[in-house]
Amino acid sequence: MTVLRSLPAWFALLYVISLTACVSATEKTARSYSATEANRAQVADRGRADRLVTYEASVDLTGREPDSIVSRIIVRAEALGGYLLVRADDRVSVRVPSADLAGFLDEIATYGTEKSRVIRGQDVTDEYYDQRIRLENAEKSRQRYLTLLDRAETVAETVLIEKELGRLTEEIERFKGRLRRMDETLTYSLVTVEVSPPVKYGPLGYVGYGLWKVVAWLF
Repeated sequence: MTVLRSLPAWFALLYVISLTACVSATEKTARSYSATEANRAQVADRGRADRLVTYEASVDLTGREPDSIVSRIIVRAEALGGYLLVRADDRVSVRVPSADLAGFLDEIATYGTEKSRVIRGQDVTDEYYDQRIRLENAEKSRQRYLTLLDRAETVAETVLIEKELGRLTEEIERFKGRLRRMDETLTYSLVTVEVSPPVKYGPLGYVGYGLWKVVAWLF
C-alpha cells in the first residue's frame, strides 16, 4: 500500500489492473474447474428429472408421393409451433417443440411406411450451467470496471479501463449467444425425414423377391 501511495494515480491504477489480469490468467483454469464441479453438485442435487438433454431424430419413410409427404410434415411441424430448416423433394429438416417430439414422430409415421426411426439425445446440463456461471462472473467483472471508470481521473486511466470493458463486453455477448443457441436446441428438437418411393419390381424382380421371402421364411 505504501508503494501505491507513492505512485501517480494513473500508474497505480495501471498496476492494479495489470495485477488483476495476472491473477485472472493464473486462476482461470482453477475457476473453470471449480465452476464445473459446482455445476455437477447442483445437478446431482436436482436429480435426473432436471437433466438438460437435446434431441435429434432421423426418420426414413416410403410413400408414393414423397414431395406431398414432405409438405404434410412441414405443415404439421408449423402447426405445433415448429419451423422449417431445409427442404428438398424427398428430404426435410424441421424443428419441433421437444415436448411434442414423440407425438410428432408417431403422426408422421402414418404419412407413409416407416422404415426406420432413430432418436439421439445429448446431455448438455454441465455445459449449460458452466456457461451461465461464466456469464455471471463476466458481468460482475464488467460492473467493477464501470465503477473504476467513474473514478478515473486521467485520459490514460480511462483508456485502460475502457479497453478492458470492451473485452468483457465481447466476452459477455459470446456467452449470451451460446446460451441462446443452447436454449433453442433444448426447446426445439431437430427432426430429419427422408422419403423414398416404393420399390417397383419388374416380372423377374417379383420372382426374385418371392424366392427371397420363401428363403427368409424357411430360415
